[in-house]
Formats: sequence, structure tokens, C-alpha cells
Amino acid sequence: SLLRDGKVEQARMAIQRVSTNPYDHRDFLEACVQSEPPENLNSIAQKVEAAVLAEPDPETRYYEGAVFAFCRKPEEAIRLIRSAIDQNYCSLSALQRDPLLASLRGRSEFGNLLTAARECQKKFLAIRDQFTN
Repeated sequence: SLLRDGKVEQARMAIQRVSTNPYDHRDFLEACVQSEPPENLNSIAQKVEAAVLAEPDPETRYYEGAVFAFCRKPEEAIRLIRSAIDQNYCSLSALQRDPLLASLRGRSEFGNLLTAARECQKKFLAIRDQFTN
């Protein structure tokens, strides 16, 4: 994505082509990439977080959590990513490498996410090994 590549200005322009479908959360993306966040960013973020948590797909939770981290919403980002891991989206390598998560890496909660992702991965590999041996 453009945000992951650090191309914020190009992302601002590309957001204009994003569907206004509520599942795409265009309003949150627009608010996020403005140089001065709008006063209603918290309200928009709360609605988007609730909608994402209602989604059954843990990959969506991870993806949106990463966007929240970029958008200076670390608590929400951590909750979304944690819920993705809890739903077996282990994401260990993504947590370690995703540039959108740079703002989270110094937080103690991020260490907890890494630990949870490692445990998730260990469980997955143990189950996989039961079926391949």
C-alpha cells in the first residue's frame, strides 16, 4: 500500500478513488491522512473500530489495526491486532516488519502482541505437525 511505502501524498489522492462503501472506511482514511487531524477523528475511529471488530475475518482486523497505528490511534490498533491474533491470525512476521506499526514497537503492549503471535504460531505448527507426521 502507499502508506506502507511512506507515500502519504499519493495516498491522499488515491483515497479519493476509494469506494464510499462503509466497509472501506474511507472517512477514517481521509481523516487520518490530513495534515491536521479533524476534531471528529476520535468519533470516526470509534465507529470504524466497532465495525471492524464485528467482522469475522481476523486478517481485516490486523490490516485495520495497522492503519490505526499509522493514524496515531495506538490503543485501538493494539486492540484490533490482539483480536486478530486471538482469532488465529498469528501475524508474527508482519508484526516484526510492517512499517505501519513503527509507532507501536516501543510500547510494552507491542511486546505482548509479539508474545501472543509467537504462541499462536506455535499452536498452529503443533497442530500442523500432528497431521503431517
